[in-house]
Amino acid sequence: MHWGFLTGATVVKKDVWDRIPPELQKKLLEIGEDYGERTRKDVRKQNDDAIQQMKKRGLTVNQPADIEEWRQVAERAHEVVRGKVVPAAIYDEVVSLRDEYRAQHKR
Repeated sequence: MHWGFLTGATVVKKDVWDRIPPELQKKLLEIGEDYGERTRKDVRKQNDDAIQQMKKRGLTVNQPADIEEWRQVAERAHEVVRGKVVPAAIYDEVVSLRDEYRAQHKR
C-alpha cells in the first residue's frame, strides 16, 4: 500500500496564471505532471529499498488485514492538520481540487 502523510504543490494565483501564455501553461502542466510521476516512482523505489534493508536487519512486515479500514484510520490523521496546521477553508479547497483532479485522471 502506498500512503504518505505529506503532500506538495505549486500554487499560482489565478490572475498570475491567466497572464501566462496558453502554450506555456500547457508546457508547465506537462513538466509538472512528468516531474510528479518521476518523483512518485523514485520515492516508492526508495521506500521499497529501505524496507529490503530493514528486512535484512530483522524487520517483520505486517500487512493490514483490512486495507479499507486502515485507510479510514489514516484519513482521520487529517484532523490533526485541518484547522490546526492549515486553515480549514484552504484545506477543504485543496482536498476538493485534489478529488476533482483524481476523478479526471484515474490511474
